[in-house]
Formats: sequence, C-alpha cells, structure tokens
Amino acid sequence: MDHLDFYQQTTMPHLRSRTEKNFEIPKQIGPYKIDGLLHKGALSLCFIGTHQDTKQLLAIKVLSPQLISHPEMVDQFLEESKIISLADHPNIVKLYGQGEWENGLYIAMEFIQGISLRQFIVGQSLSLKRSLDLILQVSYALLHLHTHGVIHRDLKPENILITENGKIKVIDFGIAQVLDETKTQSKGPGGLIGTPSYMSPEQKKDPLKVTFNTDIFSLGIITYELILGKLSFGNIQTDLLPKNFRPIIEKALEKDPKNRYLDIVDFITDVSNYIKSKDIDEDRSGKDELKEIWEEFDEQHKALLPPTLPNWPEIELGLGRSKGTYLFGTYYDFFRFPDNSMALILAESPTTSISSITPIATLRGVIRSLLYTYLFPQDNNEFDSSKFALKLNEIFYNEPHPQDEALTILHLNPLSNTFSFISSGFESLWHLSHRGGHARLLKNASPFLGNEPHVEFFPTIDNWNPGDLIAIHSFNSPSMSDDDRTHIEDLTLQHIEDNHSLSAAPLAESLLLTLKENSPSLNEQNQKLVFTISRIT
Repeated sequence: MDHLDFYQQTTMPHLRSRTEKNFEIPKQIGPYKIDGLLHKGALSLCFIGTHQDTKQLLAIKVLSPQLISHPEMVDQFLEESKIISLADHPNIVKLYGQGEWENGLYIAMEFIQGISLRQFIVGQSLSLKRSLDLILQVSYALLHLHTHGVIHRDLKPENILITENGKIKVIDFGIAQVLDETKTQSKGPGGLIGTPSYMSPEQKKDPLKVTFNTDIFSLGIITYELILGKLSFGNIQTDLLPKNFRPIIEKALEKDPKNRYLDIVDFITDVSNYIKSKDIDEDRSGKDELKEIWEEFDEQHKALLPPTLPNWPEIELGLGRSKGTYLFGTYYDFFRFPDNSMALILAESPTTSISSITPIATLRGVIRSLLYTYLFPQDNNEFDSSKFALKLNEIFYNEPHPQDEALTILHLNPLSNTFSFISSGFESLWHLSHRGGHARLLKNASPFLGNEPHVEFFPTIDNWNPGDLIAIHSFNSPSMSDDDRTHIEDLTLQHIEDNHSLSAAPLAESLLLTLKENSPSLNEQNQKLVFTISRIT
C-alpha cells in the first residue's frame, strides 16, 4: 500500500465490504415512518424518517442486518447510543430515541440539514476568521465530550456538519470511546481504527490506548486544511500557514502526545487570544478581507429570513435550498392570519450579487408593514392577495433602485379548503390531490413587481383538501427559453408523482437535488429554493 492509499482508507477498512448491497428500505422502524436512505456505511445504514406523532424529521441509524448476530458489533452500536446520550450540547448531534425493531437495533438522532466541512475545505470559501470561528465551535464540542470522558477518535471534516444558520454539529460516534472503560474492539489491518489522514501517531500505533489529546491532533489537521483550503492526505507543511498562527498548529500536531496540547481548553485559549490580537490582522491577505466582506453580507441577508420553518398544525412544510451558496437575491417569509389562513411569500432578484440585498431588504420591510393590518385587523380586514399585491407593487415601483423582482404569494385557507396564488416570474405551482392521479401544473403569469405603477393582480384559485400536496420553486426563471422551462416543469411533475409518499422535508430536498442536476445553464452560485406543503389529514 503506497502513502496516498493509506491515507485514503475508510474508518474501519476491514469492514468495508460488509454492507449489504440490496437492502430493501423499510417502511417503518419503531415509531418512525421511513422516507428514504441517507447513507450506507460499513457498519450501519442511516435513513431519514418522521415520528408519526410529533412529525419531527429524524435520522434513523440501524445496525447492518449482516452484523446483528455479531455480539461485538452489537455492543459497539449500543455504545454509540450511550455516548450520544451523554453529549447534550448545541454543537453535537442529539439523541431522540433507541430501541429494537424487527430487523435489529436502531438509534434515532437529530436530522441535520447542512453540509460537511469537507465541502468548505475543497471550496476554499471561508476567511481565516470564519474558519477559526468554526474550529472553536468544534473545540467546544470536544470540551463537552472530554468533560464526560468521551474520546471521539474519528474527528474529520466529513463528521463535522455546518447547518444553514452557520452552526457546527459533530456527528458519527461509531468508534468513540469512553476513557478507562474496559472493552474489546476489532481492529483493521495493522490495528487500524480511525481515518488515517486525521489519526494521531499513537492512535495508529494502538487505537485502544489513546487519551483526549488524540482528538486535538485530529482537530489540528482539520484546522490546517480549513485555513489552506485543501485536503492534506498526510502531507503537512506548517510553513504554508499564516506566520503568527503557525505555532498553535505545530503544538496541536506534536507527534509526542506529552508535547501536544494536553487539554482542549488550552487550545481554545490560544485560538481565542489569536483572534482577538493584532496577529490575525497581520496574517490576513487582501483575498481574505474580501471573503470577510462576503461573509458579513451573508449574515445580514440571513437576518432577513425566518430562522426556522413555522410549526403549523394543519400542514407539513418542507424547504430545500442550495447549500454552500450566497442567496443574496432571495427572500421568503411565512405569515398566519387571525382567520387561521396562512401565506407563504417568495421573492427573487434578477441577480445574486451583493447589490441585490438592498431591494430585497426594502421589499421585506414593505411586505411586513403592509401585512401588519392583516395580522392585527380591525373591522374584519381579511387578507386579500390581489389588493395586497396591488399596493405592494405601487409602493415598490417608486423605490429608487432597479426593480424586476419576481414574486409569489401563496395563500392557504383550510376553512374554505382552497388555496390561491399570485406569481410574477416564477409563474408555476404544482398540485397533487389526495385522491391520487397525476399532479397538475397551475400557472399565474402576473406582471413583475415594480415594473408598472398601476396593474391588476388576479390569483389562480384551486381546491385544497387534507392529504393534498403543493410544490413551488424558483428554478423556472423568466430568462429561460420555452423549451428549458417546459423541461423543468415536466421534471417537477414526474418527481412529485414518483415521490409523493415522502414527507414534505425530504421531498423538498430530493426535488431540489433533481432540479439542480438537470437544470440547464445553472451554476453553483445560483440561489434556488424549493417549498413543499402537505396538508395533514
């Protein structure tokens, strides 16, 4: 085995062929309805599912059926659930349940909508300051684990997720160990347990006899890769790092654990002091400062959007959004009125540049001001999407910046079992009845917002019954050719019909992925959103 092959091995390479290839996706595991397969590993399979009572979306991990008769693997699987239950921390995946099902054992965990740190490393998209902020979040997760006697032993970029609000979640405790706990564990070739690129020298030598600072070594490698924007594969050259930060990483990567950081608290202290000092200003490049500007605008834009999806008892709401991109030209919001009707508003600027934040922020302010009279009505002032769009257009027309905002207003009324929508730019909505049959494409070609001062907006209205499914998205851009638009519309219809049994959240994610893979002329920086709304029966 050559040098690079060694560092590209999996966590437990001796088990890489143990996964069952033709595993049938179950419909139910314990109290959870299974929507699909998330990941297939050497030891386990991970599904996405929903709790039948709470409708909460969760990740359901099961021990591979091939290993259920292997006592050592069963013990290791149970140990993972025990360790996760010890770790109640905002930067660590949460445990929601565990138990037995007809094919073995399962662990129900928090489903995290985010992307792995590996993608940020490869994308070279983070500034030095932002990179260190993420590393500190990982450090706090390690501090919590170490305080409870847990050594992760497989800390790597793939096991660190960044959520849509920029928070870190450490996952995968499949080979974690409680310090001083006596147990046996299978090892791979040469006694290997872990991922070679991120393993300390002592873990490679004997993975069963490591201490907390083996995790610090792994974190040092991750920090090195994140700052440089490339994977190391065991090739570490600290002279490539910013000069003033270099000593911190060199100490974290000491081969002799006695010379390394002995406690994660000391690593946290040094990194925090570096961020607060003038040293970081000396180490920043002009390119790094530009990244910081984009990150600051990204935070400002996120503040314009709802932090979470609303929890409305009448519906299940799913949101799929492009990961790892700046969505500067996008705005969406949710409103519930006193008559228990609900509105979803989606808007998009013609450009994704930083300059689009101004019209989007203006639009948000105007929308919320106009909706105030409907949210707190007098004289039975019920929401009327036509009058609302007319007034919004008149106000926005007089704004001094470029216009051409695409807009959709979806109004859901469970009392009358109807919905209506007005759309300028996006134009299309997909509706699948609870009675089955084919999904229907509904259109509403209203004028663009702010183009003309006095125009009428006429909604498209349809029945909306318990069990019905609605989908809207921003892939059908007004700049598309007719053929491309038809292709996207047909693709959406087919995907909804083929996957209508999924819950709203996984359906939105799967539809987003399908459309991204098949959309003509779509680059990675295009902001795209998919909403799915299932009315609860």
